[in-house]
Parts: sequence; C-alpha cells; structure tokens
Amino acid sequence: MSLAKLLFISGLYYLLSICTVVNALSAADAKHKLLGEPKTQLEYQEWSQWAAELYPELLQRLAFYHEKIIEHPNNTFIYTDWLTLLSWNGNHQEAVSAFKTNGFRIEPIYALEAVAWSARQLSEYPLAESLYEEILQKEPSHKNANLGLAAAQIETGAVDDAINRIEQYLLVSRGDKEALTLLAYAYNQKPDTALQKLVIYQKLLHEDPENGELIRARTMIFLELGLIEQAAQEFTLHPEAFTENDKLDLLSHQNTISIRKFNAEIRDKEKAALLQQALKVNQNYLNLLSLNAEYKTKLPLAVADRLFLLNSAQEHELLISYFSEQKISPSELPTYGIESLADSLLVIGHPSRALKLTEDALQQASQQIKLLKIAYYASLDIHDMVRANDYLERLSLLQPKWRYSSNSHRRKINPDYAEMLLFRAIHHAYVDQLAVSQEKLENLINNAPSNNEYRTNLSTVYRWRGWIDLSQQELQYVFATDVDYLPAKISQTYNYIANNDYYLAEQNINLINQKHHNKQSVERLNDDWDAVNSSTLFFNTHYANPKGTVFSSRDAFYEAGWISKPLNFDWRLFYKRQQSRSESKGINGSYTINDIGVDYKRPWGGFELSALNINGINKSHWSLLVNLKFSDHWKVNAGYQSFSKDTPVRAFVSDVNVESSQAAIEYRLNEGHGYSLSHQYSTFSDGNNRTSIALNGYHKIYQGERSSLSLYENLYWQANSKDTNRLYFNPEEVLSLGASVQFESLLYKNSKTELVQQIILDAGQLKQTSFDTSLYYSITYKNFWQLSNTLTLYYSAGYGQNSYDGQIERGPFFGLGMEAKL
Repeated sequence: MSLAKLLFISGLYYLLSICTVVNALSAADAKHKLLGEPKTQLEYQEWSQWAAELYPELLQRLAFYHEKIIEHPNNTFIYTDWLTLLSWNGNHQEAVSAFKTNGFRIEPIYALEAVAWSARQLSEYPLAESLYEEILQKEPSHKNANLGLAAAQIETGAVDDAINRIEQYLLVSRGDKEALTLLAYAYNQKPDTALQKLVIYQKLLHEDPENGELIRARTMIFLELGLIEQAAQEFTLHPEAFTENDKLDLLSHQNTISIRKFNAEIRDKEKAALLQQALKVNQNYLNLLSLNAEYKTKLPLAVADRLFLLNSAQEHELLISYFSEQKISPSELPTYGIESLADSLLVIGHPSRALKLTEDALQQASQQIKLLKIAYYASLDIHDMVRANDYLERLSLLQPKWRYSSNSHRRKINPDYAEMLLFRAIHHAYVDQLAVSQEKLENLINNAPSNNEYRTNLSTVYRWRGWIDLSQQELQYVFATDVDYLPAKISQTYNYIANNDYYLAEQNINLINQKHHNKQSVERLNDDWDAVNSSTLFFNTHYANPKGTVFSSRDAFYEAGWISKPLNFDWRLFYKRQQSRSESKGINGSYTINDIGVDYKRPWGGFELSALNINGINKSHWSLLVNLKFSDHWKVNAGYQSFSKDTPVRAFVSDVNVESSQAAIEYRLNEGHGYSLSHQYSTFSDGNNRTSIALNGYHKIYQGERSSLSLYENLYWQANSKDTNRLYFNPEEVLSLGASVQFESLLYKNSKTELVQQIILDAGQLKQTSFDTSLYYSITYKNFWQLSNTLTLYYSAGYGQNSYDGQIERGPFFGLGMEAKL
C-alpha cells in the first residue's frame, strides 16, 4: 500500500471519530437541554426543536411529550403541542378530552386547527365550529378554518351558512379544488341543487379533465338531472371510472326514465315505440341484477316494472308466465306491481286469483283506488255481489263530492266524483237492473249534458235493453263534440253488430285498431268480433216418454247443423239435419229433413231460404222465412214451408204431408216485457186444413243480484177442417189458456264461465170441442253451461201432463244441446 493511500485512510478514520464524538456530545447536550422546563416562547422554540431532532418519529415524540406533560402539567407550551401531536396521531378522543378538562387557552392556530379536526372526527361539531371561528378571528382568510367550519356547519344542518361561507372563500381563492369539492358536497345535502353541483364539477374538470373521480361525480349528477344520454356517453368514454354499482344506477335511471316517457306519451303510435324501448331497457336492468346476489333487494322493483310494461302491452299470458318463473312473493312487490299482476289475471279469466291478490295488498294499502277497482271487477266476475257492493262503498268514501283544505275552510269539487257517480249508476246494469241504471244515467246527463262518458254508458244500457236505434241516437250527441271518442266508437261498433250491420262494424274495427290496437277495451272488442265472424256447430235433442192415451209414444227430436262465418258480411251458408221419431202403439216411424240454404241479415231484417230433402219423398221442398224490423220495438215475421217442419210423425207415417205458412208480429217494450201475435195456416195432403193463432206475453216480475223470476202468458186457439178421425191429433177446435213461471239463478261464475239453472213451472186449462175442460202442466229443470264465449251446452229434465181427445197423458221428458263457435 502506498504512503498516500495510507495517509488518506488514516485521515478519514480520524474525521469519522471526530463526528461520532460531536454527535454524541450533541445528543447528550440535547438530552440535557430537554431536562429543563421552557418558560418563554423563545425557550420553547429551542426546546421543541431539540425534541424534534431527538425524536423524529411521531410516536416517539408523542411518548416524550406525554412524559413531560406529567412532569410539567401547567406548562401551556408543552400542553399545546401535546394536543396537536395527539390529533396528528389520530388520538382524537384523548385530544378532545384533554382539551376540555385542562382548561388552558390555546394560542397557536395550528393547535386550534388540530383539536378542531379531532372534534369533527368525533362528531362534536359545535366544539369544532367554535375553534374554527377562533382561528378566523385571528386569520379570516385561513383556508382550513374556512373549509373546516363549513364542513362542520353542513353536518349540523346549517347547509345554507356553509354554502355562503365557501362561496365567499372562493371569491378570493378562485378555482380552489378542495373548496369546490366541499361546495358540491354541501349542495348535495339540499334538494334540487343538481345544476349548481354540475357547474362546480365542470369547473373542476376544466382544470383536471382526466380525473376519474370528477368524471364519475359529474356523471352521477347527469343521472340525477335525468340526462341519461349524457351519462351513458360518459360510461362509454370512461368505463374505468365507474363501478358495477354505478352501472346499476345508470340502468336503474334508464329504466325509470323510459317508463316515465311511456306513461307521459298520449299518442298511440309513439306510445307503442316507447313501450318497446322501455321493455328493452328494463330487460337490460334485470339482466344486470341477476348477476349479483347483492342486488337482490332491488329485484322486486325491477320485476314490478316488467309486470307494469307487459300489462300495458296487453301481454297478459306472458306476464303471468314471467312472474311464475321469478322467485319473488307477491307480497314483495310494490303496489303498482300487484295491480299489474292482478289486472292481467282478471283479463285472462282468473278473477278469484286476482281478488285474492288485491285483498292481501289492500290490508297494507287500504286506500289504493286502482286496487279497489280491480277487486270490485273481480268480485263482479265471480258474481260475489256482497263483496262488489263493499268495494263500491269503499271507493265512494275515497271519492267524495268535495275536497277540503287542511284547515277545512275552503273546498272545491272533486274531479273524480263524476267517475264515482258513473260507477254507481252502471253497477245496477251489471246486476241486470237496467231500468234503474238507465234512470240514474239519464239524471246524471241532465246535470252534465256535455259529459261524453255518461252518454256513452247510457248508450250501452240502451243497447242492453234492446234499443239499438235509441243507443245510436245517444252516440250522435257524443260524436258532435268528439268524433274520435274511443268508448263511443266501441259502443257504436257493438250497435252495428247487434243490428246485423257487419260491414260498418268491420270498418269501425279496422279504424279503431289502426289507432288504439293496444287498448284492453279494443282487445275485448276484437275477441267478440272474432266470435261473430266464426262458423257455428250446434246440436240439440228432445226426448219424451209419456203414457196414458193412444197418442202416447216415445217421441224424440234430434237436430244438428253448421252455420258458416259471414260471407261478404251479410250472407251465411247453413246445413241442418233434423229427425223426428215416434214409437207408439202399432205405429213406429220417423222422418229426416236435410236442410241446406242461405241466411241473409241486414239492419232492416233478413231472410232464410233453403232447400229441403225429406227421406222417403222424391219431391224436393223449400222453405222461406222473412223478418222485418220497423223499430226497436216492432218486428214482423213471415214464412212458408212446402214441407212443414212441424209435421206430426204419425201423419208422415200415414203418408200425409203438410204445407204451412205463418206470420207474426212482435212488440218488445224492453228486456223485461214483450208480446207477440202469430198465425199459422197448414194444409194437410189428406184434405185437412188447420188454422192456429197464438198470443203470448212475457214479463220479468223480479230481478235480484243472482236470480230472477219471469212470467209468461199464452193463449192458443186451433181449428181443423176435417173430423178428428185421423191417426194424428186433429181436434175440431181447441182453446188453451195458461201461464208459466220461470225462476233463473246463477249458480257459478268465473270470468266467462257461467252455470245457470232454470226451473220452469207451466200450467193451464185446455178446452177441446166435445170434451171436458182439462188441466195441463209441466215442470222442467235446466242447466246452462257457458264454458267460454265460444262454447255453450245445456241439459234438462222434466215431467208433464197433457190432454188429447179428453184423455190424460203423463210422462217424463229430457233435453240436451250444445253450440260451439269455430
């Protein structure tokens, strides 16, 4: 090793030794200095400097100060910095407790700020506010004190004071990021301040345009303001700035806004497009919710939105199927979801389920008007009139005539009261009290002649009473003020159908579907129109087995047929096969009529023309029946049959054919009263000519909510030109006077399915020339099943007595029938 190198190493070692000694002396000196107590500000500055050098780490210094405050409990200099160190180290509770218990006055601003910060962390905002105010008395522009005081004010609810303080500070320190961020937070505590927050974040982003937190905050404000497109654009441009919850918020807002737009739109074409858009957005929202179990609580609301949209789209079957796949109880749904579900159940023919849903929901939401309406209609659909009346009363209580101010000093007419009056008036029609319903509606119109809803419903009641012309007249008043009023258009279409004007009915339906195809009432109209435009299959039979006279026989009548759907609106083809059979003492026989023809119907009337083929008769026969309508009350019928369908089997077996012509006039006052007078003249091939006249009357004498009682009167006279020495019953002259009472009641109803029973008691007296007056009677029990609007069947059984040539004949009889629309 060279001498120079050896000298360098020796010198370096000497220098390091000197430094070590100096440091050791300095540390010793520092410890020595720290043993004393600083009495003045100058001494404390030097003392605290030595402490910082000796204990550079915060925890070491805090422990040292803790020792010194024990040694010198009344030293305000040490106490002040000890509080500060406690706050800086996060010992907030200890700092605040020490400040409160010691009672020393703190002078330095940094110490006041530190204790104020600890107070805020412990939610002791009044203490924090007082400390910040003390700082501001010394230094009004102090940033942390201004912003700290504002933050504390926000937490205590003095948001307006905080906003004012921050804005005053920003006048001096424009663009301060912390101040702007706090200002945004302050505005966030107040409703309807999204625009102010948006302005703040725009300023912040101007200085830092790529800041993800700022981008996210501004986007959330876009959502708050309903600026969905702008928010969605930010999600696309800066996906890294957003969490899964943010994406959920976006879809949630998109879902809500799309539904609101759909609800607000009144134009049908635009509404249809908005509905499809809302369904798409809602599906996206549901898809995201299904990916994370944490979102489970949000699922019922999203499902309820889906139900609402499907119900609005008239997708009732799809709605029921969709909900059945969800693992959600109806009780988890909000009210509008239950309303949609129950309404769809009602539409597709499940009123009992709909009623159960609404009744459960009404236990929690007893004043929800739409739920009460659904429950009312569901009760009607199962014909539970006790429940229906109860719900009607509850609706009435929620829709009083007057609305009062909170102090009851002022009142105004309730705009929904008119709807309630209509509800009550039309309710009578639902229980077949049409006259009462008509009277109430006419009274409503007298008080409100321009109310088109009243008039349209009155038009419907007129039609139900059989007064088509009067119904049409009422609708003309409606169209004079609103030519496109949909309920009136629908009512007019039903009038056309009832009046056999199928051309105008189809024109109306096409126009309605172009504008209102998604309305529930229109869907119902289309269903009824489809039934009208269907072909029909029917079958009925009657069988009797009386005993007691020479005419006693096992009589049977069978009829089956097919009627085509309308051809060119007014024409229908038909085929009927009828067989009459009789098995009596020494005479067994039957004949079959094959009847093929056309039926023509128009508002003025119509006709039925057919060719008849009878087994065993080579000659073809024909039949013509004509009916004319003169008004809602008067009709005339006439007909001719070259082979009468009333030909007795015993006459046919005796090679006797019958030709007949008939005419009748009908007067129908309303659905409860009517009369008819008919005449028939029959020519028998054995030279006998028969004349018969019948006068009939009908009166409904009782109408209840589930049952009715009707009276039928009849007077019948018959005369024959030949003597009674015939195989068939051929009295010289016979006169009968009788009446029948018909009791009808509804046994079961579930939407379009009904079971009705009838009990018919018929009795009277018959006087035949050369014989004593005799009593005739019968009792019949019938059941009618309407399984849908396209399928009906019935069956019946009875027992009766009649008189032929003075002899009494008694026995049972049975019936069966069916009609199906195809």
